[in-house]
Amino acid sequence: MNVLKLFYLYIIIFLKSKMEYRFSFFMDLFAQVFTNAINCICIWVLTYKFQKVGGWSFYELLLLYSINLTSFGFGALLFWAPMYSMENMIKQGDFDKILYKPISPFIYLIISQFDYVFFAHIFLGMFLLVISVCKLNIIISLTSVLIGFLLLISASLIQASLLIICGSINFWFVKSGQLIDILVWGIRKFLEYPISIYNCAIKFILVFIIPYAFVSYFPAAIVLSREMFIGTRDVIIIITPIIAIVLFAFSCILWHKGLLKYDSTGS
Repeated sequence: MNVLKLFYLYIIIFLKSKMEYRFSFFMDLFAQVFTNAINCICIWVLTYKFQKVGGWSFYELLLLYSINLTSFGFGALLFWAPMYSMENMIKQGDFDKILYKPISPFIYLIISQFDYVFFAHIFLGMFLLVISVCKLNIIISLTSVLIGFLLLISASLIQASLLIICGSINFWFVKSGQLIDILVWGIRKFLEYPISIYNCAIKFILVFIIPYAFVSYFPAAIVLSREMFIGTRDVIIIITPIIAIVLFAFSCILWHKGLLKYDSTGS
């Protein structure tokens, strides 16, 4: 049985088990939708007060937010739970049990810790994306759809890669839960507004150190045909998937390097 079929069967069984408690299942999804909807309302209030933020209107900011939300949903769907739980698994010795499984530990973690709540991020993100595109009267063509799809996949890979890197750090330091919180709930908040409004130091970090600029700002700027503070439209379209693939490959290599170095700390 190949991995994809195994994963598919697990998802079906997992969702069936969750649907046994339907109220809890839908409340989990609703909580995620409600939280992110509140963020959208905050953006609306800000633009209602000041009209524009860094020259971006409400629906332009909504496009920016929807790309970030959707790509995070896709990346976190598979990698949030396993990478976030790495710290406790290693501390408590539970990770040792995974090493005895007749499957790659990396694949096993992804399959066994699928987190359905991020479907809410994907559905809400796609809904907001459609609304913003319609309200902004963006011309849709086959080329623009293909470019948009490529940029969204690249953004999802970047989000997933950063989660994997944080999880991998546990093999050396056994303390990355807080790092994921900082990266996801702290630094990622910068993506709710155009990066062009920040100072040079923050721009440098978000482009060259933690490439969050390629998650939502550059894709949104490309869709809106806006001038970017670095590079050109064609250059960004070309290098974004390259950065995503290289970063994802690096994160996977780092995880496997850490696995070879792993020495149980459990009791």
